[in-house]
Amino acid sequence: MSLIIGRKPVLEALNSDEEISQVFILFGQEGGIIEAIRVAAKKKGIKVNQVPFEKFRLITQNKIAQGVAASKSEQKLYELYDIINESKNLNILFY
Repeated sequence: MSLIIGRKPVLEALNSDEEISQVFILFGQEGGIIEAIRVAAKKKGIKVNQVPFEKFRLITQNKIAQGVAASKSEQKLYELYDIINESKNLNILFY
């Protein structure tokens, strides 16, 4: 699992084309940027997990994470509609 660690890096990743599979927030974290992370994740349909300290520490491997981490998707996922449209753009025919 590839991780993005820190409040601003996670928020920037959520607001970009980065493929994020889920977000981890240390239990008890609050504030404007935490709420912005929750909203951005919700808009993209990304699961947000509020986790206790011990689990968060295991996930982040004791790195300084500002109470926020996100796991990057190992594979890019595509909607069937996007694949069909891309094949039309490339003039690929399906039989």
